[in-house]
Amino acid sequence: MSYVLSYVLSYVLPYLIAYLIAYLIAYLIAYLIAYLIAYLIAYLIAYLIAYLIAYLISYLCYMVLSFSIYF
Repeated sequence: MSYVLSYVLSYVLPYLIAYLIAYLIAYLIAYLIAYLIAYLIAYLIAYLIAYLIAYLISYLCYMVLSFSIYF
């Protein structure tokens, strides 16, 4: 029985600890990368939508002003 316990303590337990640490580090890195990519994509989409809305508003104002000149 002590052989099994020493085997578990000397081989299995360090492997499990190393596996858990590596898994947590990889999970954190993947989460940070995914968060940064999602943030950048959301920022770009919001910027493009805001730019398009501003362009449409300025174009509509231009059309209204140029149309009101004729009347």
